[in-house]
Amino acid sequence: MFTVPVGSGKTMYLWSGYVGGIQYAWTKFDSSASGNQIWLDYSTDGGANWPQCDLRTLDSGRNYGTAFRASSDTKVKMRAGSRPKGGASQTSNWWSDKTTQNIDMKAALPRSTS
Repeated sequence: MFTVPVGSGKTMYLWSGYVGGIQYAWTKFDSSASGNQIWLDYSTDGGANWPQCDLRTLDSGRNYGTAFRASSDTKVKMRAGSRPKGGASQTSNWWSDKTTQNIDMKAALPRSTS
């Protein structure tokens, strides 16, 4: 799991887990507020290009996005993105199923994409 502090005591996460032996990754935003946005960037060329997948404007209930299937291909990478309501966009570092799990990224500075 990657974690990225996004200000106001809130954190964005890139989670990964297994369902039926298949690994998936998804974005989660803690303490979601109406109007916050999350998405998952999905790259098949190591992060050179990517579509923004599952852009979701959150309400006060659901605080996570759709899970996307991971790949053992080292060129397939994912990263979480978020935009707090009225705030700047931020992304996590790139992740692949080859990335060491349980890395705490709070010490890393989030990248602004606005």
